[in-house]
Amino acid sequence: MEERTERLCAEALEIWPELTVERAWLAQAELEVKRELAERRDIADIKMTDDAKRLYEALDRKLEAICPDAVVIPEERSISYHDPDFSLEIIPRKYGLGVLIDLEFARSAEISEHLEDATRWTFIVYAEYSGGTYCTVETEEEIMSILPAVRLAHARGAAG
Repeated sequence: MEERTERLCAEALEIWPELTVERAWLAQAELEVKRELAERRDIADIKMTDDAKRLYEALDRKLEAICPDAVVIPEERSISYHDPDFSLEIIPRKYGLGVLIDLEFARSAEISEHLEDATRWTFIVYAEYSGGTYCTVETEEEIMSILPAVRLAHARGAAG
């Protein structure tokens, strides 16, 4: 029985060779799925206070300049931005925004005092994603202070 199994395995590998897909193709396909998802949802459906909405609009303009090709997906209670290897999530809060950046905290710790290590928490309330660097933004000045971390995360993702 074992002989037959080994023979059939060897024949199967000749008939059906190992599938290989380039990472870039896979990332592009995933991004296309995210685009389709984004088209079916509306940011207006996400509940935000006036403060959170004002800050979201200011941050969104900055993000558009940093990563103009990012796919913006309205999640159930947050808004996520995706490039093939980059993501950022904005979580509306009562007095501002929570921002989860796909960047190891060790790489962002010295950028701004507003940044925190998101891996310290089991989860972040209303976030769809986890890990990376987290901050709470309550003023436009705080938005400006975290933009270097966003640029770094985007540059890291763009470099592959």
